[in-house]
Amino acid sequence: EGRLETNVRLHRETLEKTVNLNLSIDRGPAVDFSFEGMTLTDDTREAVRNAWREGAFDFERIEEAVRAIRMPLLQAGFLQSEVVHKTETENDQKTIHFQITPGVRYAKIPIVFDGASGISAAELSTALDQANLLLDLYANPQKVMDYLHRFYRERGYLQASVGLPSPQLNPATATGKTIIQIREGPLFTIGELDFNGHRAFNYDELWATIPTSSGSSYDPNTLQDAIKALENLYRGKGYNDASVTFRIVLDAAAARANLSFYIVERRQSLIRDIVIEGNQDTSPDFVRRQLAF
Repeated sequence: EGRLETNVRLHRETLEKTVNLNLSIDRGPAVDFSFEGMTLTDDTREAVRNAWREGAFDFERIEEAVRAIRMPLLQAGFLQSEVVHKTETENDQKTIHFQITPGVRYAKIPIVFDGASGISAAELSTALDQANLLLDLYANPQKVMDYLHRFYRERGYLQASVGLPSPQLNPATATGKTIIQIREGPLFTIGELDFNGHRAFNYDELWATIPTSSGSSYDPNTLQDAIKALENLYRGKGYNDASVTFRIVLDAAAARANLSFYIVERRQSLIRDIVIEGNQDTSPDFVRRQLAF
């Protein structure tokens, strides 16, 4: 019947020796769709139905349904397509009308990364492509902006700012470009390197363990690797509950990220004795030599 807004709830009531389970079902109205302006494929129509079925609220359903309609249009080059919706409700029937205006079809619209120099335009374009964000230049520009901002930070440009993609399209000639304004700022490097809370190891031992050093490029992935390396160092000495965190203080004038690691060693676990049992054809000494401690 097209009951795409069916809501099923399970209520649990715990008594002294039993548990009552009550299932309440609100089947919702019968939902139908109408599409005007162009013919949609069966896959797109099914995607709209799925968006409605999986949504919890009408505004969420509308947003996902419009996206389901626009994405195939964007893939086909209709970069300025518009989808307007209207909902009609009568008794137990709800009809959502979609008016689709595909607009002009474009081909090979270049992306201009205005202000990019430390990271090339080709690399930025490849990053967007690999993240499947090229269509979101027009469908969800905020998502593209947030991604590029994170991308720059992960490459050490901690003060980089990225603007929203701005399509400059000419329907008369079906040409144009999409401009993204970028302020890279300086490339940050690791400045002062400090350890706090350590007693079991000295500074040089800790410094030799981590995969970063003063003067190296800032890389958040390397910092996570440093935490793992330090925790593994401590666990190798029996500090199985040791934990490591870090804090970064930026020196904007010098483009340096001063890094402090905070170590909580906790108690050291020691093996008091090793008892080997059940060995008949193998000597205890041989078994002990195979142990990693």
